[in-house]
Parts: sequence; structure tokens; C-alpha cells
Amino acid sequence: YEQKLSILEAFVVEQTRREVQENSGAAVLLAERETELRLQQRYAQQLQVLLAPLPLADFVRDFLGQVWSQAMMRAAHLDGANDTRLQRFRHAGRELIMSMQPKGSPEMRKHFLQRLPMLMKELNEGRDLIGWSEPARKAFFGQLLPAHAESLKSPPISTLDYNMLVKAAD
Repeated sequence: YEQKLSILEAFVVEQTRREVQENSGAAVLLAERETELRLQQRYAQQLQVLLAPLPLADFVRDFLGQVWSQAMMRAAHLDGANDTRLQRFRHAGRELIMSMQPKGSPEMRKHFLQRLPMLMKELNEGRDLIGWSEPARKAFFGQLLPAHAESLKSPPISTLDYNMLVKAAD
């Protein structure tokens, strides 16, 4: 009886050890995901603070702080901090900010219209990277298109103001 009990106890110990080893991989994965989410939230908070003084519509500020920050963090996590995709996403965020500014002169309108297809491509790539839902995407673009149309009609801002805004957006 004691011999069988020892064998059974050894079996239970071995099974428990295996379960702990198998679950430790899941625990590590869970800890990594939790760290990633915390970094994402921290980055989003910092971005919201930096975007606050910029002249932006609330929906653009929310998009950049909540959605686009996720795309940038995901790109950094997958590709590294110095990757070209992350650089393109940063540039697209700045381009989005600048696309919302008034474009009263014909050259500014032309410049905007030339850059718009690339901006949309980058925004869609970021959206796909984080799996942003289709209804949310439609709602965002439903607000973005009229805002872009309005920016084409508005009187231009001075070159100095424009350059200062570009610097602040960077």
C-alpha cells in the first residue's frame, strides 16, 4: 500500500510540475500582453496631453490619442522603434493634423490633394494592424471627409503659424 501511495504521490507531483511549466508560458505571455497594454495606455495619455493645445477637431484628437497611438505602439512592438513602418505612421499622424488646417491658397490645396491618397493608405494600414472595427472606421471617415472639405474653403493661416504648427505636430 505504501509503495503504491508513493508512486501515486510522485505521479501527482510530476503532473503538477508539468502543469506549472505549461502554464508558465501562458503566464509569461499574459505578463507581456499586460505590459504592452500599459505602455499603450501611457503613450495614449501622453499623446493626449501633447495634442491638447493644437487646433484640432475633437474627433481627430480622439482618433490620434486612442486609435492611432495603438497602431504606432503595435508597429513599434512588431518591428522595433526604428522601423520604417513606425516612421511612416508618425508622419501620417502629423499629416493628419496638418490636413485639418485651412488651405486658402491654390498651392496648399494642390499639396493637400497630392498627399491625401498616401495619408488614407497609411491610416488604413494602421487600422488593419490593430483590427479597428469597420463601423468605427466609417464613423471616423464620415467626420473626416467633411472636415477636409471645410479646410479647403477656410481662409489660410499665415506661413509662420503653419510652420509653428508643423513643429508642434512633430
